[in-house]
Amino acid sequence: MYEYVLMPSYITIIASSKKKHISTILREFKNGTAKQVLKSIAENPDEKRKEWMMRLFSYYSNRYQHDAEHHFWQFGNHPVVLDSTELFAQHVTEVVNLPVTTRLVDDPHHYVYSSAHPHQRVKLAPWQ
Repeated sequence: MYEYVLMPSYITIIASSKKKHISTILREFKNGTAKQVLKSIAENPDEKRKEWMMRLFSYYSNRYQHDAEHHFWQFGNHPVVLDSTELFAQHVTEVVNLPVTTRLVDDPHHYVYSSAHPHQRVKLAPWQ
């Protein structure tokens, strides 16, 4: 992973892999994170919206998935091939600045859920 930003309703990631196809990585990411988030919600005794949220996740599972108890992530993804240094750099700039362009913060370094934040803990691959 080179860059990322977790926005309130979606996540944008710039990543590559030589070992696995990116669709496999995204499927595994979605599966793992959904299990963790659903578990955190279900096991949190202080979560006041627990029943409501779990009911919604169950409703969407029954409506769209049929083989899972709860549905967390939206179906599909929108991969973009970044096949030039210029295109890659352009997308890095866009991803890093998403919290600014959507008016969540004034500076990308202030957004905690981003690779731009100085104290983020995700190990990133160098891209420059």
